[in-house]
Amino acid sequence: MDNEDRIAELVKRDHISMTCRHLGSSIVRDTWHTTANTFRDDWTCTLRFAGHRLTTPFHMGSGHNGKAPTVDMVLDALLLDANSVNEARDFEDWCANMGYEKISEYRAARQAYNACVRIGERLEKFLGPVLYVEYMYGECEEIADEPTC
Repeated sequence: MDNEDRIAELVKRDHISMTCRHLGSSIVRDTWHTTANTFRDDWTCTLRFAGHRLTTPFHMGSGHNGKAPTVDMVLDALLLDANSVNEARDFEDWCANMGYEKISEYRAARQAYNACVRIGERLEKFLGPVLYVEYMYGECEEIADEPTC
């Protein structure tokens, strides 16, 4: 089972819901990979689970033609961002993993890194520590007196 299917099953099992508001389309200059402009659809999505709420911006390529993202798409993207920090030894390692190589990119890299750290913190607060581990890594572990998955 691939990661997207695994996340979709967990979302269904845990009854995580989401509403999204389409903010329109935008053109952004993609200076990381190319110098071309990128068209995208911009959304604000609010995930809900067990009395908790997590609101986040979400962007999708214009090829989706304004179709709303699914809860598993948004959650999977957030988990990937958070995991990028977990897989790195430190900021410099994260930069190397993400392709930030130039000194001129330091400020943008630091902002992106800090955003990924915050995403992880918000996800763990939203899901709780045990489910956060299960969603992130596909396994559970017992933390304090919380039940295992």
